[in-house]
Amino acid sequence: MNGKLVIWVLGIVALLGQLEIMIVRSIAICLLLGSTYGCMDSSKSNLSLSELHWLCGEWKGTGGGGMWFEVWNKEQNGDLNGFAYALKGPDTIFTESMSIRKENDAIVFKADVAHNEAPVPFDLIQVTHKGAVFQNLEHDFPNRIIYAHTKGDMLLARIEGVREGMPDTVRFFMSRVVKFSPATNIQGI
Repeated sequence: MNGKLVIWVLGIVALLGQLEIMIVRSIAICLLLGSTYGCMDSSKSNLSLSELHWLCGEWKGTGGGGMWFEVWNKEQNGDLNGFAYALKGPDTIFTESMSIRKENDAIVFKADVAHNEAPVPFDLIQVTHKGAVFQNLEHDFPNRIIYAHTKGDMLLARIEGVREGMPDTVRFFMSRVVKFSPATNIQGI
């Protein structure tokens, strides 16, 4: 019996060690984002959709076990509408409709996926012209959605939270899809 207790305690200690590592990594990433992109403003009165307009366009990359695509469009009122899908071989393995809108004094990211009954809202809690963090601590997974406009025209989208009792993070590395106009041979986005 004492041997089983020791093994159980060691297992708990190892689990707490992994959790501590995940927490330290999350804090380090937040500090890195803050220092890389300047102080992120979470004051609701200063939140502006215009700081997110860099998302507009088409993005392509890898993540979640396949090729990942996101397309964002700006509406006349400044709201953003997006659509994401993932392909694994010839199969579409995931689709999602998204929007980012100002609602009252908040900016809200809404994700609409098939396995949820209704679109899930995530409040914008931090933003600069180079990154944004959306959060909904009441949602099962993810609890946070993070977009970072990294070097060049690269995008890192990250979802994080707790899944099956363990911290989990999924990263999607994407680059902007550049289009050329056949009439003028001029690069356009």
